Amino acid sequence: MTHEINLVILGAGIGLIGSFVSYYSKQIWKTITTKKSINSELKIAKYYFTVLSFDTRSRMGNLTKESLISTLNILNQYPEEDTALELTRNIKLILEQKDLDFNHLNAYSELKSGHALYLKTYRLLYLESIIGDIPFSSEKYIKQLHILLNGISIFNQLVEQSIYYYKLSFDPSIGTENYDIANEAKKST
Repeated sequence: MTHEINLVILGAGIGLIGSFVSYYSKQIWKTITTKKSINSELKIAKYYFTVLSFDTRSRMGNLTKESLISTLNILNQYPEEDTALELTRNIKLILEQKDLDFNHLNAYSELKSGHALYLKTYRLLYLESIIGDIPFSSEKYIKQLHILLNGISIFNQLVEQSIYYYKLSFDPSIGTENYDIANEAKKST
C-alpha cells in the first residue's frame, strides 16, 4: 500500500513539475518571439528615421560629410531595400567628389521658400500593444523601450505642430503679423 501511495505522490509531483515546465517553456518561447518581433519593428523604424533624417538634412541645407557617412553606414545594413540601394549609390557619388563644396551642395538641395517637408507621424504599433506584457525582460530593457516610445511621441507632436503651422501660414483670415508668427513657428519646428 505504501508503494502505491508513493507512486501516486510521485505522479502528482511529476504532474506539477510538468505544468510548471510547460508554463515556463511557453513564456520563454513567447519572450523569444516577442523580442524578435520588437527587433524587426525597430529595424524598420531605424531605416525609416535614417532616410527621414537624410531627407530633412538635405531639404534644410544641412548636409555634412559626417552625416553622409553616418547615413551610409546605416543604409548598408539594409541591402534588400530599393530606396536604400539608390540612396547609398547617390551618397557614394557625392562622397567621391574630390572638391566637394558642402555650401554649394546644401544651397542646391535646400528646400525653397513656400515648400514644405513631407513629415509624417510614426508609430511602433506592435511595441505599443505589448509593452506591458513582455515576459522575462529586464527593467533596463523595458525602460529603454519606454524611452524610445516617448521619443517617438515627442517627434510626432513636433510633426503635428509643424503641419499645423504650415496650414496656418496659408490661412487668409490671419493678419500679416500672425502670418509672420506662423511662418517663424513653422521654421522652428
